[in-house]
Order: sequence, then structure tokens, then C-alpha cells
Amino acid sequence: MRAWQTMHRIATELGLNLHSAVGQGAGEEEDEEEEGGGSGVDVEEELEESEDEWEVEREEVEKESTDIGDPFFASSLPPDYQHDNVWRALDVLNELVFHAKIIQADVDLERGAVLGELRECNTISYRSTEELYKQVHHNNPLSVRFPIGLQDVIEGATVEQLRAFYHKHYHSRNMCLYVVGDINPFLTAAYIKNIFSAGLRAPLAFSVPNEVAGPLQLPPPEPTPIEHLFETPPPLRVRTMQHRLFSQVSVQFTQILPIDIIRTLDEFREDLVLIVLTCVMDNRFYSLEQSMADPPFSEIEWDLSDSFSDNCAWNVLTVSSQANQWKDGVRCAARCVAQVRQYGVSERELEYCKKMIMREFHSDAEQVSTVPSSELMEHVSDCLATGHVYLSPLQIYNLAKEHLPHVTCEHVNALAKTRLEFVTCFTEKANSFPCSISVDLPEGVEFCEDELLDIVAEACRDVQHEEFVLIPERLVMEADLERKLAAAKGKWVSVSSDIASKKLVHTLRRVKVRKGDGTLSSAAPAASAASAASASAPNGTAPAGAQCAPAMPVSLSSAADRTMRNSAPSLDGYGEGRGGKRAHILRPGSEHRAYIRQVVQAQEEKEAMLSMAEEELEELGLALGSEAAAGGGAGSGKKAKRSEKEREKERERELAELDLALYPEARDGELKSKSSRRIDRNTGVIAKRLSNGMRVYLKHTDFECRQCVVIIRGRGGYCTETEPHLIGTTRVGLQSLLDGGFGEFSSEMVEKYCSLHGISAEYSLTLDSFTIAVDFSVSQEGMLRALEYIHLILTCDQWDDKAFSRTKKERLLNCEMRERSLERSVKEELLRMSFPEERMRNVSKKQYEAVTMERVREHFLYLLHPKNLEVVVIGDFAEPRTVENALLRYLGSIDIASRSKIGSAQLKAFLERSIHVQYADASDTKRIHIKDDQSRAHVLVGMRMTNKYGSSVFKQEGGLEKKKSGGGSTSSSSSSSSSSSSLTSLPPSMFHTAKGLAKYEHPLHWSRCLYMLCDIINNRLYNELREQQGLLYSVRYDIVLPDFLSVGSASIELSPLKGQEEKTLAAALEEMRKIKNKEVTEADLNEAKRPMIAQLHTRLHENSFWGTLVRFLHIPPACFSIMHRIPGYYEAIQLAHIHEAIDRFIDLDKLWTCIGTSGPGESAEDQQQADQQPAANGDV
Repeated sequence: MRAWQTMHRIATELGLNLHSAVGQGAGEEEDEEEEGGGSGVDVEEELEESEDEWEVEREEVEKESTDIGDPFFASSLPPDYQHDNVWRALDVLNELVFHAKIIQADVDLERGAVLGELRECNTISYRSTEELYKQVHHNNPLSVRFPIGLQDVIEGATVEQLRAFYHKHYHSRNMCLYVVGDINPFLTAAYIKNIFSAGLRAPLAFSVPNEVAGPLQLPPPEPTPIEHLFETPPPLRVRTMQHRLFSQVSVQFTQILPIDIIRTLDEFREDLVLIVLTCVMDNRFYSLEQSMADPPFSEIEWDLSDSFSDNCAWNVLTVSSQANQWKDGVRCAARCVAQVRQYGVSERELEYCKKMIMREFHSDAEQVSTVPSSELMEHVSDCLATGHVYLSPLQIYNLAKEHLPHVTCEHVNALAKTRLEFVTCFTEKANSFPCSISVDLPEGVEFCEDELLDIVAEACRDVQHEEFVLIPERLVMEADLERKLAAAKGKWVSVSSDIASKKLVHTLRRVKVRKGDGTLSSAAPAASAASAASASAPNGTAPAGAQCAPAMPVSLSSAADRTMRNSAPSLDGYGEGRGGKRAHILRPGSEHRAYIRQVVQAQEEKEAMLSMAEEELEELGLALGSEAAAGGGAGSGKKAKRSEKEREKERERELAELDLALYPEARDGELKSKSSRRIDRNTGVIAKRLSNGMRVYLKHTDFECRQCVVIIRGRGGYCTETEPHLIGTTRVGLQSLLDGGFGEFSSEMVEKYCSLHGISAEYSLTLDSFTIAVDFSVSQEGMLRALEYIHLILTCDQWDDKAFSRTKKERLLNCEMRERSLERSVKEELLRMSFPEERMRNVSKKQYEAVTMERVREHFLYLLHPKNLEVVVIGDFAEPRTVENALLRYLGSIDIASRSKIGSAQLKAFLERSIHVQYADASDTKRIHIKDDQSRAHVLVGMRMTNKYGSSVFKQEGGLEKKKSGGGSTSSSSSSSSSSSSLTSLPPSMFHTAKGLAKYEHPLHWSRCLYMLCDIINNRLYNELREQQGLLYSVRYDIVLPDFLSVGSASIELSPLKGQEEKTLAAALEEMRKIKNKEVTEADLNEAKRPMIAQLHTRLHENSFWGTLVRFLHIPPACFSIMHRIPGYYEAIQLAHIHEAIDRFIDLDKLWTCIGTSGPGESAEDQQQADQQPAANGDV
């Protein structure tokens, strides 16, 4: 175990990542894996991704875990086009697998970690799996051997025993080496030969038992496979496990079968029949659920899959239900299975399944050149391990295209009778058929084995034939679409309307700016200029261009600005300084940008300042005229007056300069003042805007061949639930919207339509935004079919009542599961301590029950308002103009008049009322306990954090965060004013800066420094608490940086050994204090920087990553430039930047701590009931 940590550190220095296989681009990296056939210890490094991260999904070296299966070690190589680095990974694997040193000190340290893993993984679901293996594999070693092992063995294992085990199982004849990726096969073969066939090294310099001394040639060449008695029924037909941590009843029918090895065409055809049957059963169960408003089950699933490690195939039917509905749930599942066995499938249903399967095979074949190396490795290794012939996706598609049409209903029905008999057999030969039932029950639920068998038998007898639901040809008819488009007057409008009007620009350029520091000589001109610009805009609204001022100085040609630029410290290795080759990305920002932000902020006070603005503009005009008459006050002797033509040219030049200030990416020449199409030349992202206000972005990629995703994103996460009666509406609404039907189309019809055309949709919800992602293949009109579905989502007026009821029921069940989970209970308590507002916490059962359909409809009129939405299209789509025409028809036809009662001012108020978040006033520490028969511990520490743009600072320095003066503006020479916009304004506190702190003009400078710091902290905590002190199994530091909220959050998650909670917490906080004291070295920075940059290079070749980059680019301070040269920016981050981020954002003065434990004893709920009992008795 210790060897893994040592080799990981070496691999990091070489630029490698050691872990279990993770998804990377096949054309950009290589995966290499050593897999053992013995019963060794499985060690893997997990890749954790934070869904709340905006830009970088970091690779966390968080913990080691052990699973049921084969031990394996994997190395993922980042792309390296300078030199071949495959030999590095091979050498590291060779050292790790065949030349590990097992030292007493390392064993003692890792012993505690493995014991921590034993407790951490010993959840109620793991214990249920153990009981299942004991029941099903009663006649082989799988019933008594589990991956982690026994606690007494772990505690008493000696170094000599571990060495003997290592020498017995870790040898070349017991290993398989897989190398997958963009490699040179001949060169790689030479590497393998030189590294692995050079002979074993000399015996290690320690004594070993006699039976393993000498050359390591003792182990047998092949491990002994697990043998099964497939025809023998288990002695325990029905196994029950009752526990208070179970939240629902789970009934599982199980049968183990021999693996059907696929080597011939006949066997391939039989496998095609099985795929069709699986598709049929999935559709039947889904249709059954969608036909009910209150289904008596939460899940029904049938699965028949091979398990190489168990040397058998698992045939399983699982039914999960609430405690009061489990009988009806089992009855529905058994009846559905019996229907297929008795009546079989119809021709219409068979054709539907064939089309859906061929669609999936076709999609896989299209992506054959872009399959991630890790997925390909997993597929190859599984095929070879089970004895199957390996077939590429293209080969599978060609064979299926030839043989799938010949699959008939008779073939499927015959297979159904044999493979589904393990459920219906309880009506006839229950005592002789080799199958079993396992039941998991919450406490207090009555269960009788005979009653369960009677329910199954009754359901199998009471069977009726049901017709297959018809699938609509189209979801949106062409005639209706044309009519809607004409009524909405949909068209593309100018994107450049975001830019400030010429009048505003002209006014901005001539407001008097004090020389030297660039601050305003008075606040009145700023307010007056903004007010005048606001008054001149249509409907009295401020020009949207004022939103995007990205910290470019107003006086671009001033001497003061040039001096400020030349004296700026550059970033070594990235910035050009005075003579570098590459342009600044982290160059110091000018104090002049405070002026633009003051102007934009002043729009909020435009009505109060309008009269004063007019007076100030008149005075300003007189002053400028006087200066012009005096030759600009410089006494240069030039002509006092210029012609009107010259002044117009000067205004045009200044306008162009401000265009560059508002859109730095315009330097590449893509900005056109009246164009409906803007292109960022660096990334190829196309920006457009529809007449209904919806923003559209297109990014063409070839990372996933012929695959595309349309992302619908808007402001307004669950923080918009500012009123008590709104809590839970966003969560319930999004889920019921995607799970329901639309008007005349039922949810079942919509689901079958999407499945047939390869369309899948999912949603995600954060504090301040929501996202709906629709994935599809562009082949066979996939784009048009997906846009039809999206059109229905965005124009939905008739919500599905059945979907709404199902969603509420699922949410209520989720609340019950949360109460029984130690980790989720600790997190809920931490949120309750940290934030006084209910909207920041998880929704309770009472709040979900209070959610009504009418409130959801009203809430989503705001969320799905076209002016609140952006649509991002990413993937391997056709010519952009073709896609733009399709988007215009399906999205431009969404008439904003249907939401006419919601104006821009109302939408603005709705979005902005949720952006201010308050922390709790004081620190707090609480303990919770969950009653269990196993002892575990979980600790969470919460702390304050900024948002994505680094606007929140938690200490006062140099007059930071000055209050507004009577004139409504900020008066401080060391702090800039805040920024706000018309429809999408940000809170005034978001752009406060202080002299000496806000040096960098890139909007994401602080968030990128914090992401880097997050990895540094994770490494430090892991090394100190896990490797050095052995106090815990896993530790993680995480940050959440919202887009629009005033603050974010940070947390430390600890999984300490039982009884070591206080000591582990103290050690973690002590390490954080060292970091706060800037005890961070260049070595810490480099250790975190290398993997992050390698990960970024890989992530830039993934559609999902671009989906997070193209995000709210029209809302300042975001702009195209935040997507440019991202790896180079992280490479340029220096230790001084990390120290500055620590100084500004790491806050240890206010902490919230929750210590959770589980084990024997009363839980908090039990204690509360006990405390209430005497009072209740007294009342009686």
C-alpha cells in the first residue's frame, strides 16, 4: 500500500497520474494497466469532480478504496507531443508491481488507513451485499471472502506475512498488461520488452520466510477459478435483513448462470436476442411507471450481466418500494414479467426495439475514433478476461446491421421463457429451481415469507395482454412551427447592441478624469453621464454594453495609463512584460476601470439623478468648450478649433478604443458594430441573439464524432426560493418538467420518441443557476428531433400532473434516505449552522409536501423567460449556418408575448432578490449521532469563501468595502465602485477592491488561484493526516464559487477513525493555520500545478468541459477572453499569487463544525422523542 503513495509522488514529478482508469480522449493520452489474477489488495485512486466548479474539474488524490474484483494499478498519461512518455508509465508500473518495498513503518501507517476504509465502506448497502453473497454463493469461497478483509487480520498482519503474500501473487505469470491510446505499437513493444523482460532484480534486502526465498517462480501460472453448482438451489430460499438505516423495502430475485461466451456468429446472434429482450423489459417497466400518478414502487430493474471475478452471470430482478407499498410493488413487477413470458412481444414493439438498438450501435460506431482510452481498456480487458472475442464498435454495428433484422418475435419469446423463469417459478417449482429472494426491510415493517410467495404466484396468474403505445412521428408539426415563428416575428438581432451607444461613449470619453490615479474628480459627472445614457436608451433602460466593461482604462492613450502599464509586474513564463513574446493575461488592471464601473452602477439611481445629470452635462459641455478654446490648457500653440469632420473622426477612433475595452477579443478583428453574429477567433465560439432575448452560442468540436449537446442554462437556482412557500419549487419543477409529457403527448410517448432518436436529457441545479443538457447524435435528423423536444420544454403550458405527483413522492423518499445517512445528515446540520436562511439548506419533507403545481408554474414563468436563457450548442454539428437556421425556427418561434405579464423590471427584481446571502453571525460546533450496529465517524468543517469573481473579502484593510456616501456613489481613493447592469446586474459588493489587492484585471484570476490553492490544501491535508499521522481514511477540502451570489462556501470533509474525531479535527485545523500563515512552498505549488495543467490539456478536448466554459458570457465581467489560453494562465500562477489569495480569502476566524458518529446508542431523533414523551403523558 505504501509503495503506491511513494510511486505516486514520483509519477507526479514525471507528469504522470496513477489511478484507476478515468475517461480521457483516445487521441490525446494513453492508459496502461496491470491487472492481477490473484486475491491481492485492490488499490485505486479516485477521480472526484465538483459539480459546483465553474471551470476546472480537478483530479483529487483523495483516498484508496477496495472493491469486489481484481486488483489493478493504472497510469493515465497526459498528452505530450514533445517526446514519447510511454516508457515512464511502464517503468513506474514495473517498479510498483514487481519491485515494491514493504517496510515496517509504512505498514504501520497504512494499517490505520485500511481500518478506516473498512469502517468507511461498511455502509448498510455494503452489509446487505455481503449477506447477498452469503446466500447466493453459499457453496464457494465468495460467501466468506470480501475485498477489504477481516478487522483482526488487518490489525495483526505482520511485515513477513505481507511480503510472503506479495511474492506469492505479484509475479509476471499472474499479470496482464494493457496499453491503450495514441501510441506507436512497435516502439511500445520495445519498451515493454526492455523494461519487463530484463529479469527480476536481486532479492530485496530483508529476510523472508523460507517458503518464498529465492527466485520468484513458485506461484502457479493461473489462479484457481471459482466453481459453482448452478443447478443446486440455495438452502435459504428467502433471506431477510431488517435495519433502521433502510429507508425502503428492496426485494431482489437472483439466479446465477454460466457465462455465455461469445466466439461464433451463432453466439453473437443469441446475444443480440438478449439485447432485444433487455430493451423490451426496460420499456415495459418504464411504461408501467409512467402510467401511474402514484406508482407503488420507486424502481424495477432487470439485469443479466457477466461477472468475471465471480465466474458467473447474474440474473437479477430488483423491486424497490416504500414500506407501505412493497406488496403492490412486487405484484406489479411480477405481473409485468409474467406478461412477457405468457404473451411475448408484438411485432410493433420488436421493430421499435430494433430501431433503438441499431441507433445506439450506429452512434457507437460513429465515435469509434474518439472512444476514451479508459473505456476502451475496460471493454478489452473484460472481453479477454471472460473469454469473449473482442469486437470494435464498428464491427458490432456491421454485424448487427446484417443479423439483427433476422431476429423474430419467436426468438425473443423463447429466450424470455427461459431467462425470466426465475421470477415466475414460484408458482410451480419453487423448491427445486435454483433461485433465491433477498429482502431488505426498514425497522417496524411486517414481513411474512409465505405472503411474499403468494403475492408473486397470484400476480403471475392474473395476467392480461397490453397493447404497445404508439410513438408520434413528430413532436412539433411544420405548420404549427411556421405559424408560431410568424406570430413571434422571430429573427436574429444585432449582438453589438450590447455595446454602449455612441452618445454614452462620447460622454464617457469627455468626463474629466483626475490625472495620476484615474479616479473621478467628482461623482456627479459619472452619475449624470449614466443617467443621460439611460434616458436616451429605448424604454429608459440602460444600454446593455455598459455591463461588459472589462477593466480597460477609459483614457487608453493617456500618459498616466502608459506609465501604469509599463511599471506593471509581469508574470514570469507567461506575461510579456516589456519585451516578451506573448500578451498579458494577468497584467495589472488600471484604476481607470473604476470609472466605468461607477458609470454602470449609477444606472440604478438614474431616476433620482436625472435632473442633476442634465445640469452636470451642461456644465461639462461648457468646461470642455473652454478647454478647447484655450488649446486644451496645454499651451501647445495648436489650433484652438478643429473642424467638425476632424472631431467626428476623433469620436470614431475613441469609439473603436472603447469597443476594445468592452470586448478585448475584438483585437482579432471579429467585432462588427451591427452584425448579428460574433465569432471569437481564438476559440471559434459564435455568439448570436434572438429577437425574444434568448442568447445563443455555438462551438463546433470533433472530440465526439457526430455527437452534440444543447445546453439550456439560466440564472435562478434554488436561491431564488426566497419566500417560505417557494422552497422546493425549483427542484420539483425541473424534474417533473423533464419526466413528464407535453399536452397531447404523454410522458411515455415522449420518452419512447427520445429513445428512438437517441435523445437523452438531464438537469442540474446549483445555488444560482439551472442547466438542462440534451445529448443526441446529429445523424438521421438528430438535431431537428432534439430541437423539437427542446421547443416543447420551453413552451410547456400544460404540466403533467402525474409527473408532478411522482416527483414529489421521489423527493419525499429522498428526505427519508437523507435522515438515515450519516454523511448527508452531517452536511444538513452544517448548512443549518452556516446559513440562517432556509433556501440555503436541503428541502424538508414538510416543505416538499407544501409545493403546489400552481406555484411551480408561476416560478418557472420567470426561470424559462427567454431573456433569462442562453442556449449553447457544442459538438460535431453541420455547417453553422444550417444550425443557426434550425435554431431560429425552433427557438425564435418562442413568443415572449406569452409571458407578457413579466416585464424586464420584474424579471430583474426576481433574479436580484436572491443574490445576497448572509452567513450565520457566530461560529458553532455541534454533534449528531445516528443509531447503528456499526461505528463510523464523519466530520465537516464549513468556512466562508468568496464567489467566482473574488468579490467578497472578510477583513477590513485600508478602508475596504466603503459605505455609499450621500450622493449614492463610493468616495474612496483606494477602493473602486461597484458594478451593476440593467437586466443582469450584480450586487454592489461584488467588485469592491482595495489598493494593493486588486492588481489583476482578468475576471477569473482569483477563482483560478483558489482552484490551485484547493489542490494544494488537499495534498497537504492528505499527506499530513493520512500519510504522516494515520488519523483517517479520507480527507477533502472543497470550495463552491457561485456565479451571481455575493458569497460562496468552503468545507473540509474528514472521515476519521472512531474515537479520533477531536484529534483529527485539531490536526486538520492546525494544518490550515500553517497554510494561513503562508507556509506554502514552491514544491507545494508545483505538486498541484502539474496534474492540474495536464488535466486541463485533456479536458479542453471534451465537450462537457466546453459546456462549462461557454457560460453566461453576456453577463459582465465574463467575456470571450476568459476562455483563452487557460492552461497557460494556470502555468503563470506564482507563489506570490497563492499567498495573496490566502491572505484575502482563507478565513479561519469563523468556523462551523459538525461531528457526526454512528453506532450503538440513542440517535438525536430517539433522544428528542424521549424528551417529548413525559410532556405528552402529562398532558394526557
